[in-house]
Amino acid sequence: MHDPEKSDSGIVAMKPMNKAGRPAAELAEPRPGTKGNADQQSTHRTQSRARVTQALDRVRKAARQRKKEQFTSLLHHMNVDLLRTAFYALKRKAAPGVDGMMWADYEADLEPRLEDLHGRVHRGAYRPRPSRRTYIPKADGKQRPLAIAALEDKIVQGATVMLLNAIYEGDFCGFSYGFPDTQDLSARRIGNVVVKSASDRPWSQYFCCMLAGNRDFMREHPIATKHVVRALLKAADICVTDPARVARILVDGGFTPRYDYALQMLSELPYDKWREYDPEDTIRFYALRLREAGLIKSSPQKIISDGTDWRFLNELKRELKA
Repeated sequence: MHDPEKSDSGIVAMKPMNKAGRPAAELAEPRPGTKGNADQQSTHRTQSRARVTQALDRVRKAARQRKKEQFTSLLHHMNVDLLRTAFYALKRKAAPGVDGMMWADYEADLEPRLEDLHGRVHRGAYRPRPSRRTYIPKADGKQRPLAIAALEDKIVQGATVMLLNAIYEGDFCGFSYGFPDTQDLSARRIGNVVVKSASDRPWSQYFCCMLAGNRDFMREHPIATKHVVRALLKAADICVTDPARVARILVDGGFTPRYDYALQMLSELPYDKWREYDPEDTIRFYALRLREAGLIKSSPQKIISDGTDWRFLNELKRELKA
């Protein structure tokens, strides 16, 4: 929110992420492709993630309720669904290991490869390959050794970490390591949420943020301004249509350390409702709250009349109905 008496800016309403910060602005519009195949793959992956989440939740619940329980039969959880989830949690453009296998090459025949890997793990025939040694330069001129695992080893390692995390998470407190991640605390029900803006009224009835831009720039470059707003709003739609992709971007960008937490957060926030919010009501609501707190002096009417511009949002609402 900007006070027009102190800032000459235009404001466009939007509904970005309210927990993960800025990554929505960094997402690109998806490339056009074969829609039928993409939809089928997305549905299959969504069902697979749901099964993995349910299975891990059962393990997590057992570990939390029976602290002294010894888990002696976990191999059946190492199924194709868990391996698939671990595969999609990997970085797409990571350097290959000794096998020379890239992420995209493995995905080309993903299902038969995962079935074969699953069979080898359960038969006891799986053997990890040696890691490829490489060196990266340090700021002081020295080199830091780096071991790059083969792609299938990364998949098995990732699946194992997901399974063990479900057991050991209950043994750690929020202060057990550095600065705890907020999603981690929420998942383990540590602390209290004062306001959950995604669901608590009246906060959930308004945009959570405003997009502010220089008024002169907006007047001189209306097309560029509209393109920026379009990209942000379509990014919000992508959070709904392809949450796995967005969760991977959040992890790769360092916004959250855990892929499963990012995926959970994306399922909780109403990114698909930005078309339903009223921007003027949002300005009025937050301006009154800020004025009551003594943070601004301007009235909501003055801010709406002097500092807002809904042209781009209204045009994009009509264009992006689907």
